Amino acid sequence: MQNTKYAFLIKLIIVTGSVYLVMKYLLPLFLPFLLAFLISGCISPVVKFLNLKLKINETVSIIFVIVVFVSLVVAGFGYLTYQIYLQGSDLIEGLPNELGNRCRNFVMDNKEKLVSYAMDGTMKTVTTIVNAAVFIVTMLVSAYFLTKDRKKIHEYRKTMPYADEVNRIIAKLNQVFSAYIKAQLIVMSVTAIVCVTGLYIIKNKYALLLGIIIGFLDAFPMIGAGIILLPWSVYYFFVGNFQNGAIIFFVFVVCYIAREVLEPRIMGHNIGLSPIMSIISLYIGYALFGIIGVILGPVGYVIIEQLMMKEEKQWQRTKK
Repeated sequence: MQNTKYAFLIKLIIVTGSVYLVMKYLLPLFLPFLLAFLISGCISPVVKFLNLKLKINETVSIIFVIVVFVSLVVAGFGYLTYQIYLQGSDLIEGLPNELGNRCRNFVMDNKEKLVSYAMDGTMKTVTTIVNAAVFIVTMLVSAYFLTKDRKKIHEYRKTMPYADEVNRIIAKLNQVFSAYIKAQLIVMSVTAIVCVTGLYIIKNKYALLLGIIIGFLDAFPMIGAGIILLPWSVYYFFVGNFQNGAIIFFVFVVCYIAREVLEPRIMGHNIGLSPIMSIISLYIGYALFGIIGVILGPVGYVIIEQLMMKEEKQWQRTKK
């Protein structure tokens, strides 16, 4: 039993260290292919529908869906960026003179620095643009082939080395990742819609900008919508505007209830992440990798858990 315990501990250390090294050094190399895999997973049902139901050639279907997907992403991002720019500019213009001037000077100073940097480092700028273009093209081409060869890849996964372990990890990651992303997108959207509606009711000119920002902040467990809404509500009460204070507080309550009700229902109760392990994995991921660690932390925990599953069961048996 003692040997089993030490063997379990040694393997846990090795697996944990290996997962960290892979995420630290190999993940950036495989990022375009991982994103391509996600895109392929999103567009495959549409491609299948066009190919089987509407009898459209598979290659044409894949290219058409990828083009539409990219166009929608670019158009949506462009529209949101433009609206945020307009409302952000209007917000700066509406600030008191001294504060507004400081904000405008800050923006202009950084704009000039950015232009100066781009002009001085032309080769760096060109290299960055080329790298971005290569990344995007690699990702989209990979998404095409992953979608086209999806059946072959699925068959190969059954016979590849360590097929059981790899497939179990992939299945678990798909389950956790899909549930997490779906939950966050739905909760963020609900939060943003509720905030924008509430801010329009109090006739705030920057409702769209602030609503999107609050919805985005609500995705981070250690920040949340309350970091803006609660102080804002208190401020309105403090200056005597009880109506706006009550509306903002009500918006916060609705956002809080929506997250507490929707997130568990969407993610379910059996994806293998207990509340305490979720917090630990989120914090360690953030400490090691920064903001992206909010995703990498839980993913790393799931991988380690799946790789150690057999050893953990064996250890539990020896204890009995």
